This record gives sequence, structure tokens and C-alpha cells, in this order.
Amino acid sequence: MVRHKNVLFVLNLIIGFFFVTSIAGNSAALHAQAFRYQINDVERLPNIDSRTLRLNAPKPLLVVQPVSVQDSLQNDIGPEIQTVSKLMTTRVRRNTNRKAKAWFADLDVKYWQMRRRDLDYAASSSNTALAIGEGTIHELVFDADSGFQASMGYATEDGWKIGFRYTNFRTDENDSLIRAPGETLFSTRSHPKFNEEAITADVDSLFDMNIFDFEVRGPIVLSERASLNVFGGIRWADVDQEFNTIYDGFDFVNGEINNLHSMDAVGLRLGGEGTWTLLKGLYLFGGAETSLMYGSHETSLRETDDINGVRDVLVNVSDQYQQAITSLSTTVGLGLNAKDYEFRIGYEFNVWYNLADRLVFLDDTHEAIFSHSNHDVVLDGFFARMSVKF
Repeated sequence: MVRHKNVLFVLNLIIGFFFVTSIAGNSAALHAQAFRYQINDVERLPNIDSRTLRLNAPKPLLVVQPVSVQDSLQNDIGPEIQTVSKLMTTRVRRNTNRKAKAWFADLDVKYWQMRRRDLDYAASSSNTALAIGEGTIHELVFDADSGFQASMGYATEDGWKIGFRYTNFRTDENDSLIRAPGETLFSTRSHPKFNEEAITADVDSLFDMNIFDFEVRGPIVLSERASLNVFGGIRWADVDQEFNTIYDGFDFVNGEINNLHSMDAVGLRLGGEGTWTLLKGLYLFGGAETSLMYGSHETSLRETDDINGVRDVLVNVSDQYQQAITSLSTTVGLGLNAKDYEFRIGYEFNVWYNLADRLVFLDDTHEAIFSHSNHDVVLDGFFARMSVKF
């Protein structure tokens, strides 16, 4: 805003300068023309001496009187100068009194669906093969759920923004399965040494993500319709995941298996967003961003079962390690800018690579053989945003 005030002030000075120069030039031209008229009248007189010239010379049409430039300017353009000065003073005073709205706040409502590949909990078999015949892998599927994102920051005079943003998405899902007649229901989560077959399987899972971003972004104007915003900053992510199953019947007596995983990482985030104006205030937008973080991971597996009326612990292990995490996000949508308010609707797609970790024991003979199974987590869906400047 200050930059615009300075530009306007300079433009007023230039206009005033040209106005003064023009009037001064006209005044000087008039005086010069009067001087030429007087000289021409003198040249048309007969050859007489200077005394006769002074006494009998006809009166010139215009008389040249020596005046200073300062007096000429004051006499000819004094009122105009005062008018321009008043206009400039009034305009600068108005712009000075206009307060720039530097603070901003955004609120997003998100409707995402969490997708993760390794959410199996049972396998059914029709017993038409020696192991598993015409089997079906049963997996837990999450429905879409709501989350939110809130941000607040400060906009500088040249369009750059500095702000803090918090994102929360929490979703949970559950399912149950009963063995069909003539089929066998196998557990896919238990240690292979003890229990395999069940009559029922119940599962519930939780995904809880908290993201904190410190961001700096600035505009790059490409044309009258197109612009690009680049941004970057520091990201801190805290993610907790749970997958709990309960098997009962045949080999199991209320057998419970809990697989937990948590991550706490910090790193850098970079991205860009382009806008294309359709009509006044109405525009399309699309963007992409990526983040690279490094932090601590902790995963655990605990399995218990009732054996002879006693709650026995079959497996209870945990693992901690350090690992890098990357993410990629894209957005596209439609926006409306209405002075101090801005509204957006759009679709976004987020991928967190190797965010999920599953600890699996593989052998019933060598009981300690295990494997880490890392999988990507996808978060996608629609969002709506309202922004305000104050």
C-alpha cells in the first residue's frame, strides 16, 4: 500500500511539473511574441534619429516590460500552482489515512477418505484346495470423514505472507465377519505358532494426523489473468495409527491383537500455486507441494488370548527407529475473491510415502522371524475454504 502511495505521489508531482512548465512556456512565448511585434514596428519607421523615434514613433501593439521569471510565474500561474498543491496534499492525506488490512485468517473444512493397502484382517477359504481354495482376503475400508485446517498470518506491503497453519484429520472405522457354512476363516494378524482358525473376526482402526506448518509465500504476476504463488517453510507432523482385531471360536478364545504405530517428524515443505482469472473476482486455481521430513517411528504388536480361563500374552514386542518421510499433495478448484473475503471449493490428493508400518511374524517354527511392512497412506477428497482480511 505504501508503494502505491509513493507511486501516486510521484505521478502527482510529474503532472504538476508539466502543468507548471506548460503555463510558464506559454507565458514566455507571449512575451517573446510581444517583443517581436515591437521590433517589427520599429523597423518599419523612416530613417530618423533616436530623439525623433522616441517622440513620434507609433505606439506598438504590445509593449515589452522586463520582468523576472519568478514574477512571471507568480502572476501567470500562481492560482494553478495552489490548486495542484491542494489536490496533491489532499490525495496524499487520504492515502495516508487509509489503513492497510495486513492480517489474514483461513478456515478449511475437509472431507477426506483415508486409503491404506495393508488393512487385511481375515481370509476365508472354501476348502477346495490343500491350503486355501477360492479364498477371499477381507480388508477394512475407511469411509470419508471430516477434518479441518486453520491458518493465520500477516501480509506485508509488497504482497508476501507469513503465517502459521494447523491441520487435523481423525477418522476411525470398524467391521465384523462371521464364518460362512462350509468355509474356513483364517486370521491374518496372529502369530502363526498358536492360533489360525476362527468363527468370528471383529476389527477397528484409528488414524489421527496433526500437522503444523510455518509458511512464507509470495506472488509472482505472470500476466493480467495469471499469477503464481510460491511458498515454503517448516513442517512438523504427528501421526498415530491403530489396528485392533478380536478373533473368537475354534483356535481363539476372545483373542485380541493390537498393532500400533506412531510417527513424529519435522522437515521442509515447498510448493507453488497458480491462479487464472475467469471473470472479475472469479478464478481457477491449481497447485502442488512436497515435503521431506525426518523423525522417529515406533511400532508395537501385542497378542493375548484366554487359555484355560487365564489371559495369556502370546506376543508383546515393539520397535523404534529413525526414518525419512516424504509427501506429495495436489489441489485444483474454483475461487471467488470479494474484497476482504475469499471463498474456495476444490479437490485435493495427498500421498504420504511409507507412513504405515506393520510388524508381522512369518514362521511358526522359527518364532522370531518377522518383517516390517511399510505402506503408503493416501488422503483425498473435497474441501471448502473461507478467508478474511482484517
